Amino acid sequence: MKHIVLTMLLLYLGFFQTIKSQTLHAIVFANTECPGEKPGSLGIGPSVTCDYQRMKIEFETMASFLGYKKDFQWYQGSSDQFCRKKIELALSNLSCGKDDIVFFYYSGHGGRSPQDKEDAFPWMQLVVDPYRTQWNADDYYPLSEVLKRLYSKQPRLTIVLGDLCNSLSNAIPSKDVPAMKGPTKISKAPCDFYRDLFLNVKGFIIASSSKPGETSAACTEGGAFTIAFTKALQIMVSEQMNADWETLLKYTCYLTQESMSGKQHPIYSVDLCKVTDIPDTPNPITAQQPSDEPNSDCGIEDYLTTLGNSVTPIKERIALVSQTLNKFFANPQAKVEVVGKDGKTIVCTKYASTYLNNLSIARNLVKVVAVDHTSASNGKYTYLKVHEMYK
Repeated sequence: MKHIVLTMLLLYLGFFQTIKSQTLHAIVFANTECPGEKPGSLGIGPSVTCDYQRMKIEFETMASFLGYKKDFQWYQGSSDQFCRKKIELALSNLSCGKDDIVFFYYSGHGGRSPQDKEDAFPWMQLVVDPYRTQWNADDYYPLSEVLKRLYSKQPRLTIVLGDLCNSLSNAIPSKDVPAMKGPTKISKAPCDFYRDLFLNVKGFIIASSSKPGETSAACTEGGAFTIAFTKALQIMVSEQMNADWETLLKYTCYLTQESMSGKQHPIYSVDLCKVTDIPDTPNPITAQQPSDEPNSDCGIEDYLTTLGNSVTPIKERIALVSQTLNKFFANPQAKVEVVGKDGKTIVCTKYASTYLNNLSIARNLVKVVAVDHTSASNGKYTYLKVHEMYK
């Protein structure tokens, strides 16, 4: 029985296997630990954390709808991760196939030189604490240089988004934008939208949250620009609008300006062409047979997804509850929060034991995404935040 349960852990992998080996590469830099200017003040850290969690869910959604493999790199928090050295390594080491998609996202402080009259896009400020007194050239990196280096790798599509100031001022507060509160729903309509948006074109997109001279808002729910982008994307999906980057970015600009009462104006540049050589990918709505090979490196997302997938025989799902609880959680009373697509809105909160038992009888679950967590000294979870995707 144990062998059968272990082999079922790779069930969801068959669901996302591509016919060839197309990959969605996501590189994310987020200053989630940025302090305030004065001791004890929050700074933009909590807002950036919301951006980080929101985009993590969005990238999982993209890969699922496209049927692409994932190569996700997350750089956030400590100064040894959120720094120029890591960006240089990430850009240098990236290897792309001709049908791959590369998506770079930045959330944090930024600025520009008053002497820079040619490049409208800002420079990222790659230090955790932006209020120190001494600076050097390595503390900044231009967003447009990221595009240049990624585009030179010749992927199918290159996307660079930055939520950062385009002046040397700090981010300002703003009113909140309504959140996306529910789980991700996988159906034919959104699958077709994402495929049309990402697979029917080649080229690049670069966008940042404000024009030269402007600051970018850090809301309690995240950056105004990031909120607007994800909201515009989901509205276009739900309204079954035509998948078009120009429309998406114009709508993002409109929503950002509306939430900021006209005080923030995103900028973007698009160079795309329509193509006919669309990559051949599987339909992510149709589950495939699981792999017969066990994998000892399965993580919490693998266990939860297999546990909640109704293709897994019910006996194996029930047997997997205690294994998952013992392997990953500090105790049965560890807290599990299920959040909506915005990464913050709480759908429900349960003890780990209750959540796992409920998951073992769930229907139509496709994937569970781990968004955030806290751990005990032994590395096991005392708190886990997740997002669920359903057919």
